[in-house]
Amino acid sequence: MKFHNLFTSSTSACFEFDNKNPFYSLNKFNIILNGKELEQEYEKNVFSVFGLKSDTEYTIETSLGDFSLKFRTEKESACLCVLDFGAKGDGINLDTVALQTAINACPKNGRVTVPAGTYLTGPLLLDSDMTLEICKDAIILGSTNPLDYPVWPGEIQVGGSIGLLQTSTFEGDPMASHQSLLSASYKKNIKIVGEGLLDG
Repeated sequence: MKFHNLFTSSTSACFEFDNKNPFYSLNKFNIILNGKELEQEYEKNVFSVFGLKSDTEYTIETSLGDFSLKFRTEKESACLCVLDFGAKGDGINLDTVALQTAINACPKNGRVTVPAGTYLTGPLLLDSDMTLEICKDAIILGSTNPLDYPVWPGEIQVGGSIGLLQTSTFEGDPMASHQSLLSASYKKNIKIVGEGLLDG
């Protein structure tokens, strides 16, 4: 059965069958990657493959037919692990500083990886041209303490008179509000990937 590539990062790729099924495939299937069948069985019309190497060409096919597709993962400049920046991942200690420091240190076209564990955190600011990878069995857990979420102004002034919208509006007027768990104002080319969980 024919399928196409929806998205590719440096370590993962997502595909969709060319059919009219809204969610599930009509039959369960396996994925064959570079001639090797993956252990996991799939059943969704949109499916992803993880744990790939960056800047590498792959051939993917499924057990549902003889169609195959070639794709190449993206290049990356660096991979930073949040544990190297002091994150505990124990679900008790607040990991905001460690996670944000890893994000701040990530060079252009780099990846910040969050390995297995529960990372209790306040809000994080993502930057342009980066990937945040939440690995399998990893949870980024939003703190329930309102004091961990600074209040952002609804609008900031740039160049004396130009107002840039920062947060939400009420009837078109900028309104101050708490910073969200993940945010990125006026940034571009940000990817959030992985098999983990983002729990707000």
